[in-house]
Order: sequence, then C-alpha cells, then structure tokens
Amino acid sequence: MKKAFMLLITIGAVMLLGTAGASDVGNITVGRACMQGLASVGFLISGMFGLLLCRMDEVRIRRMRRNREARRRISGQRTYVYNGR
Repeated sequence: MKKAFMLLITIGAVMLLGTAGASDVGNITVGRACMQGLASVGFLISGMFGLLLCRMDEVRIRRMRRNREARRRISGQRTYVYNGR
C-alpha cells in the first residue's frame, strides 16, 4: 500500500509542476490550470494521508510486538520464595 500512496504523491507533484509550466507558457487557460492544480493537490493530500495511516498501522503493530515480548520475558522469570520449611 505504501507504494500506491507514494505513486499518488509522485503523480500529484508531477501534475502540479506540469500545470504550472503549461500555465506559464500559455498552453492552457486559467480555468483549466485551476482544475488541474486542484486535482494535483488532491492527489498529494490523499497520498500523504494514506502514508500517515500506513505509518500509524506500523507503529501499532510494533507496539503490540514489543508488549508481547515484554510479557513473555516477565512470565519467564520465576521467583522462588523460601518459607522456612
């Protein structure tokens, strides 16, 4: 999924740069430049939001593994109490 979101970000960045260049040269109208600019910003935002969600999932999984290993270490330690017999 990370690759798909990175692809969205790349498409958005290339599209935004292309729209700016075409607008400077005068190949597209102002209205079309605005529409393409909004679409490219949409690609960028959706890709960044998706990467953020992937990162949150990775952190959650890492935290669960760490807790599981800590419980395993704690349960493996035995304490012996001498009661005097």
